[in-house]
Amino acid sequence: MAEDKKNEYVNVWEKFIKGDDDAISFLYFELFDEMLNFGLKYTRDIGIVEDCIQDFFIELFKKQKKLPAVSNIRFYFFSSIKHKVLRELKRRSILQQENSLPESDFIIDYSFENKLITEETKKHYSRLLKQCISQLNSNQREAIYLRFNCGMDYMEISTILGINVASSRTLIYRSVKAIKDIIEKNNLTGIVLLNILCNFPPNQKKCHFSCL
Repeated sequence: MAEDKKNEYVNVWEKFIKGDDDAISFLYFELFDEMLNFGLKYTRDIGIVEDCIQDFFIELFKKQKKLPAVSNIRFYFFSSIKHKVLRELKRRSILQQENSLPESDFIIDYSFENKLITEETKKHYSRLLKQCISQLNSNQREAIYLRFNCGMDYMEISTILGINVASSRTLIYRSVKAIKDIIEKNNLTGIVLLNILCNFPPNQKKCHFSCL
């Protein structure tokens, strides 16, 4: 199903770059909420994120006939929104770094804890999940989110984070290991790790644990 949706987005994108103005409206309504949620990982100012999304779609219309073919629409949109939000934060002097984009603290709001396992264990896993995430730095949190929530591969993650593929693999490995260490210290089983990570992603069919 996820692969079907991915292909559907690609087909709609191809229609748009060939001149079908209505096609982009479909992608807008399909992906707006996801883009908004992703943008809010970098700032809690919803107005900034909404403005960046609107600007992004306006730019798409302006460049419609010059846009490239894209094989992963969600990745393309997410990557664009991240850079727009960070540039806007810098412009507004919310974050200040000279000669480079600011490294924003990646915010994860685990309201999706309601999806974890069963109702009777929800609070327990929610506390454990937040404890695990609190031990990760901003890059690790972002990598975990992109890998297990958004279902992105290492190449896509490396592009968004501005690192090479090998570094993205290492980052994921160390992030998962940090969570695994916390689980082991709590005398819990590997099943808990699988439950926590695999309940991140509504959009990924399966988790890959070659790093474990």
